[in-house]
Amino acid sequence: MVRQLLIRLYGGELTEETRVQWIVYEPGQGSGSVSQGTLREAAPYTLGARVSLLVPGEQVLLTSVQVPNMNRQRLIKAIPFALEEQLLGDPEEQHYALGKQEGDGDMPVAVAALSTMSKWHQTLVAAGIQGHYMSADCLALPWQNGSWSVLLEGDRVLVRTGPQSGLVCDKDNLLVILRLALKEAQNQEQGPERMVVFHAPAEDSASLADLCKELDLQLQDEPFEGSVLGLMASALETLPAINLLQGDFSRRVRLDKFWQPWRATAAILAGLLILRFSANIVDYFVLSQRSDNLQAQIEQVYKTALPTAKGVPSRNRVQQRLNQLKGGESTQGFLALLAECGDVLRAADGLYIRSTRFKEGQLDFDLDVRDLQTLDKLKQDLIKRTGAAVEIQTASTRGDRVETRLQIRSKGT
Repeated sequence: MVRQLLIRLYGGELTEETRVQWIVYEPGQGSGSVSQGTLREAAPYTLGARVSLLVPGEQVLLTSVQVPNMNRQRLIKAIPFALEEQLLGDPEEQHYALGKQEGDGDMPVAVAALSTMSKWHQTLVAAGIQGHYMSADCLALPWQNGSWSVLLEGDRVLVRTGPQSGLVCDKDNLLVILRLALKEAQNQEQGPERMVVFHAPAEDSASLADLCKELDLQLQDEPFEGSVLGLMASALETLPAINLLQGDFSRRVRLDKFWQPWRATAAILAGLLILRFSANIVDYFVLSQRSDNLQAQIEQVYKTALPTAKGVPSRNRVQQRLNQLKGGESTQGFLALLAECGDVLRAADGLYIRSTRFKEGQLDFDLDVRDLQTLDKLKQDLIKRTGAAVEIQTASTRGDRVETRLQIRSKGT
């Protein structure tokens, strides 16, 4: 099992020399003793360990939002707009971390200022610490379904209301804030059945007992002698919460950490790719030789069947010779010639086609056009477009229109 290192950061300016607490433990074997010192002094314990960081809950907004089903990238873009009314600062200056979507469709979200996240990240890196996990300290309390967990810690009070929700407040305002939060939860039919209060033996929980009695809640008093960090380490092991290290702050594992164990596999893969490439080269030369042989056979058959033909045989050349042998059929054919004329006829203004005839490579159109100038332009455009011989057979004026017959002879007729 991977050794665990839990570091707790406190409020105030964070520097490499800031005093922190940390604890090293093996999963499932209980927590070790708590150490205190600077971030630099904690850094050596990160070697070979999975590093978890707890930050002050006052600097993290824990909330949730109803969002439709969508992929994670689109969801991250939509969250700032959905939470805009809950944020004190500019939504674009906040960092958003998503939790695991709950059964009722709510998406838990942890929000921290980008400037704060950047400061934490830069200071930790400068001290030689790279975290795998970071969360608000209130989400490191033990929690059970149907309960709210409360930790009395001097002037601060940490409250965990669910697997991915909680709050932090000062002790003087605890009853007011807790009463409002409980009533709101009860109105939404999400209120707890009991309140579990963790505290040192010297801490007084009497006021919470009165609040529980007022709101008809069970009170489970849990005084403990050990360290708060040890209590949090055991809770994180069984019930992790929202990880703030997402997006730009996610842990990017360096390639060289993976390269060493995969070196032999990569060498084998490279060898297989070289063999495959070599086989493709051999196949290419074999197929090229076959292609040359087939081309030689085609030329022999072509010269045998058409002894007077010149040049290299091609599909068009063979088709032309076959058309000629059929008795002078047009080398282009009706459809080919009509296709060449079609664009020009379509572009002409005021043109109406009365009839079309085709015979022996000759295409006749009976047309109505606007005037003689239009007719002359049409003839020139057809010659330019098709390269065929175009002749005006008849042209007569009827009312304000000109009736005409155009004859188009394809090349080679």
